[in-house]
Amino acid sequence: MVALAAAGCSHKPADEAKGACEIAVARDVDASLAKRKPAIDDSPEPDLAARLKTGLAAVCLEDRWSADVVRCFTTATDVGPCKDGLTPEQRQRYVSVSMKLRMGSRR
Repeated sequence: MVALAAAGCSHKPADEAKGACEIAVARDVDASLAKRKPAIDDSPEPDLAARLKTGLAAVCLEDRWSADVVRCFTTATDVGPCKDGLTPEQRQRYVSVSMKLRMGSRR
């Protein structure tokens, strides 16, 4: 669980922060896509989940999400309130990248 505390802290090793972001975002993406399973099954791009996980983990790492936000994404049953812990700029980037990746799957 040391990796969870690493995200958002610029003085922590980058690989720990990266791992924490990957875990947090993977859980979010899996839950989000599970809610939309019938639509995803018809998607022309089966790698949507992998692209979202990679792209949003990069956003988490680059924007230095706080350890509290990463922990929330990792443990909450509903990550909606976790997004409230992001700064307005972080949240906008999360939404923007997510939408861009999702729309790319519909071409």
